Amino acid sequence: MITASLVPAFDSAKLIRTLYRFDFRRLATLTGLTPAASVTDLQQYPGAVNGLTPLANNGFHRVAEPGSIVVGGGCLGYSNADLAQLRVDYLTDTMLALAFAAWARLPCLIYLPIGEEMITAEPGQHASWSQFGDRIELVVRGLAAQFDTGQHIHILRTDTSHVRALLDERGSQLAEALPASAIGSLYALRPSGKAVSPSEARLTQYRSTIATYLPDVIRQLLGQQTIRRVIAAENLHQVKAIAQARQLAGASGDSIDHLAHVPAPSLGGTTRMATAAADNVILACADPATSAAAVHRANQTVQTYWHAVWSTHRSLTTADHSPTLTNFFASYRSLLSQEGTL
Repeated sequence: MITASLVPAFDSAKLIRTLYRFDFRRLATLTGLTPAASVTDLQQYPGAVNGLTPLANNGFHRVAEPGSIVVGGGCLGYSNADLAQLRVDYLTDTMLALAFAAWARLPCLIYLPIGEEMITAEPGQHASWSQFGDRIELVVRGLAAQFDTGQHIHILRTDTSHVRALLDERGSQLAEALPASAIGSLYALRPSGKAVSPSEARLTQYRSTIATYLPDVIRQLLGQQTIRRVIAAENLHQVKAIAQARQLAGASGDSIDHLAHVPAPSLGGTTRMATAAADNVILACADPATSAAAVHRANQTVQTYWHAVWSTHRSLTTADHSPTLTNFFASYRSLLSQEGTL
């Protein structure tokens, strides 16, 4: 068993090259991001120090600006509305938004994107997604309870009637500003050279996602008119969606910043866990010792990634956790076990 004290530092640049086939600096240039280590206000943030959040947008400014809110959350598309298929990267993505809010002492908004999944799901699957939303909400509330931001943590399901109505309305308003030609390849960081033709339902989903970052939408959802700046603490794969939102917000005098963390790798370390084959992922409900053993058999980059995740979690949570990866996966599995969610 490898202890945390013996694990080398996590090399985010190496993982980025593996996942996206891009040199770190070139990717930063193409996406309009800059190394977080060069941003004065982020140099003490544990996630930036250990490489988990290696990039931020150019012009990222003072964290403590009044009227700021941290926004984040994970993608649920590959769970198929089944808690038993939930991959641990969903909890990692959500945790990193909570961790940054705790460090920055800022309010936080975590979206549960159930409504976006319903947009592209068959009508007969909506009830399953709604029931899944009930269960995942308990999981996220349990995770959020471990972090003290000094401010309120808001958890919003996007299938809730008033949330869905506002996002649908705003998404429709954005149809002209965000045509298929602008957002068709929203989640393709590396151009494939192939024509992309998303369905209308998928384009609606994309516009809804972009709308969730807009400060004017968040002001209405939370009833807080002082919010003028959003810090999107989201994984690097969201960079195009957040960039589109930044342009829209800037035109109205609001601002959006992106603090980008590296997506969780598959066990093989060659692709994102979110899109990896089922035998190459870590399920949140899996036996903790089995998950830890799988990581210890993986390459050094995968091992150091998960140790960096657990170190960041432990450094910013109110709970007292052991540094071993078995305890890490046990902690996350326990979130699924609470109140019968598993």
